[in-house]
Amino acid sequence: MNEIHIALEYAKKKNIARLKKNKIYRRKARSLFEPNFQFNDSSDVEPSIINDLYLMKLTSDDYDVNEHVMDCGKLLCSTPNTLLNDQIQENVDECSSTSDNSDFHDMIRDPIINNSTLHQYTSMNSQLFLQKLIEFIRNANLSKWHAEDLLHLIQSGLPQPNNFSKNYSDLLNQLSVENLFLKRVVCINCKIEIPSSSEKCLKCTNDTPERVAIIFDVLQELIFTRTYDRLSSTIDSYREIFRNQQFDDDTNDIVYNKSYKESFDSIAYPFISILLYLDGINLGKSNKQCLWILSCSIIEIPPAIRTHRQNNLVLSMWTGNQHPNIKLWLDRYFQQLSNLKHKGVPTRSGDRIMLKVYGVIGDCPALNLILNHISHIGYYCCWYCKISGEHVINKRQYYYDENDQIRDIRGFAFDSKKAQYLKKNIDGRLGVSILDKILDIPLPKAIIADYLHVTLLRHAKAICQYIYYKILKPKERVVLDKKISGQRFPHFFHRKIRALHETHLK
Repeated sequence: MNEIHIALEYAKKKNIARLKKNKIYRRKARSLFEPNFQFNDSSDVEPSIINDLYLMKLTSDDYDVNEHVMDCGKLLCSTPNTLLNDQIQENVDECSSTSDNSDFHDMIRDPIINNSTLHQYTSMNSQLFLQKLIEFIRNANLSKWHAEDLLHLIQSGLPQPNNFSKNYSDLLNQLSVENLFLKRVVCINCKIEIPSSSEKCLKCTNDTPERVAIIFDVLQELIFTRTYDRLSSTIDSYREIFRNQQFDDDTNDIVYNKSYKESFDSIAYPFISILLYLDGINLGKSNKQCLWILSCSIIEIPPAIRTHRQNNLVLSMWTGNQHPNIKLWLDRYFQQLSNLKHKGVPTRSGDRIMLKVYGVIGDCPALNLILNHISHIGYYCCWYCKISGEHVINKRQYYYDENDQIRDIRGFAFDSKKAQYLKKNIDGRLGVSILDKILDIPLPKAIIADYLHVTLLRHAKAICQYIYYKILKPKERVVLDKKISGQRFPHFFHRKIRALHETHLK
């Protein structure tokens, strides 16, 4: 045997020893994040546990977990049943301690263990390298276009052949990232769906791409099932608090808690209730592209866990050059949601848990859009009363009056149907809302005004600007602007507060 064969045999043995060592290391690391993981590769391991991809988690925008767990603990301790409180607190601690390692938990299938190296001249594991790369791409907020360029650049510098991804889609496939959205393309002029690969409507005389909008709908049954299975013990325990509370005097984190209590007492079967949230944002200053997102949160999740990114579920998205046509966007999706409510959400145990839609929250433009209501600067713009408003010096003024008529359930529905039939404005109502087919609490009780926009938008702005310009010194202003600009919030998409010296400050 010559020296070449001896060297090859030695390299082969060394490679086998290295792979064996890496395999043991990965199993030990996986056991730390998965208490149910077994070393014998048993088929009893729960397939939904996928925390071995913990390196893929995004930079957490969540609040401090310990602080929120303490706040939640204060809320739970107000309940007289101390034994139940201890049990719920344990569930909150357990979910809070593992939540940072479970980002994109529901989007990643069980990965196939890949022991291959990136290429034949390195010992770097290809799977580990791809995990670190996707973590870098997401932390850097790179778009898909720039991510493709980065992949091509890395691919051009690697020896051939290699096990590196050829494009961004291949990267997601190698990491077993699951696509939970269905894409739809609609023509805004014709108000019809067109093939997803089309850039213009063939039936429309106006064939400009600007009249086409793209919609992404989440797979409802799958996302609700996985979320409930992941947090079922916490949801069931936290629900017991409301069974024992007297909402007349107690303070809790549920808006309009008396409505929730009435709904809770009238239903004998187990259920989860969701609160819808609608909002939009411009995607750029040089174009009219906008993004509108319909998301939801589960009310029965404690606040310390509810604010985590993976527990704020994105249901549907609209991207286009103008504000969405609500019926074109959500009519089909709400019909599917209504069907899911009737048959229930399947669970891991084989049972079904019913789904309830508690209400909707958003700013004025978003709520007026989905409620089919007049604009917030028009006459009779209030959702809760019939204050008409007065036009004073080019502005609409709404003076407080104790004798204003409050909108009730029957009157709200009557005005909506009358406006729909006559096709004109009836006390601010422009027609029936698309929410009527899915809400379990009737309008206007299900309308929840956003506290930030209703209370803090003008008053807090005036107070902050007065302190900023009249009291603070120039150096103190610079420090405050840096701290405000560096604040982070648990939004699904990144949004930052403007510094106080900037224009268009909210």
